[in-house]
Amino acid sequence: MLANSYTYNISGKVYTYHAFHSFKIIDLINDDCLKDYTVDLDFDIKLVGINSLGGSFIDFKITAISLPEEINDEISYNIKPFLTEYQNITNHLMLKLNTEGNISSIENLEELKQKWIVLRDKLIKLSGQQEIDEMRIRGDIEFGEESNYEERIKKSLFFKTLFPKIQNQFLENDALLEAHEVTSSVLPDLEIPVKVYFDLKDEMINLSTELVQDDFENIIGKQKASNPELEINSFFINCNSSYFLDASNYIHKAETIKIETLNGEDETIDHIIISRVL
Repeated sequence: MLANSYTYNISGKVYTYHAFHSFKIIDLINDDCLKDYTVDLDFDIKLVGINSLGGSFIDFKITAISLPEEINDEISYNIKPFLTEYQNITNHLMLKLNTEGNISSIENLEELKQKWIVLRDKLIKLSGQQEIDEMRIRGDIEFGEESNYEERIKKSLFFKTLFPKIQNQFLENDALLEAHEVTSSVLPDLEIPVKVYFDLKDEMINLSTELVQDDFENIIGKQKASNPELEINSFFINCNSSYFLDASNYIHKAETIKIETLNGEDETIDHIIISRVL
C-alpha cells in the first residue's frame, strides 16, 4: 500500500488533537506501583509549507497542558510563575519533516534558546533557592550551548508516535520500516537499538518494535565496563503503535504502549493516546 498518513496537504488548515501520556513504574517483586502519573495535552498542527524535496514544515502549538496532581502539589508558590514560563519555551515548535514523515529538524530552535536565556537571567537573580537553582540547571541541560534538545525531540516516544515514518512509501506487511535507537525509560542513560516493522490489518496500521539483541549486548558490555556496579542480567522491551486514519488519510487516533522490564524486577509502562478533536 501507499501509506499517506500525516500528509497534511492543505496549507493553513488546523488539525486539533488531544493526547494523554500515562507513565508507571512497577516493582514486580513486591507487586507494588512505585509511580503512576498522567499528563494531558491539547495541541494544534498546521501545515505551513512543502519544500522542494517533498518534506513539509509543520506548526506545532500546545494550547493546554495538565500535569499530574502530585506534581502540582509539590510545586511551591514561588516557583509556579517560572514553571509556566519554562513550559512556554517549548509550547510552539516549527518542525521540518522529511518525505517519510519523521522530524528532521526544529526550525525555531534558536528562538527556544533565546527564550531560555531571558528566563535564565531572571532565575540567576534569585539563585540560592533550591527549586530555582534546579530549574536553571535543568534548563541549561535542555537549551544551553551543548544541549541536544532537538535529538531528544526526534527520539521522544510522543513525537515518534505523532510523526511515524510511514508517509509516501509503498509498504507491505512485515516490512522493515526503520532501525534506530530509543531512549530507555527504566535506564534513561541507555540508548536501545531496535527495529520497527510495518503491518496493515482491517484498515489499522500497526508498528511493532523489536530489540536488536546482538547490538544491545555490545552496548551493555560497554556500559558495564565503564560502570562495574551496573547490573543488567536480563532486559525486555515491547513497543507497539497503532493508527486509525480517516477517509482523507489524516490521523483519527494513534496509540503507543511501551513496556520495559529490567532483571525481572523493575518495569516501566508508557501509554500514549492521541485523538483528533473534530
